Amino acid sequence: MSKTAEKPRRILSSGFVKMKVKAIANRIDALLVVGAPNSSNSKRLVEVGVKNGTARGLLVQRASELDWSTLQAVPYTHLTLPTIYSV
Repeated sequence: MSKTAEKPRRILSSGFVKMKVKAIANRIDALLVVGAPNSSNSKRLVEVGVKNGTARGLLVQRASELDWSTLQAVPYTHLTLPTIYSV
């Protein structure tokens, strides 16, 4: 690999993401998951957040689907994706 070539990205597994959501769920007021509505991983992330203390879990496929006014009074919101690409 040349020095100018782009560094390959790591893919963090959905299991890793679930573990992280579980760890912060009781410290956030809302969890916003961006993913496909028919994705079991996306749905599971919302479930994990709510089960572990997040007051509100939301699943949206794109920003245009989100009613931002519902988050105006929420002090701590976490945004996550079912699979995260790490640089």
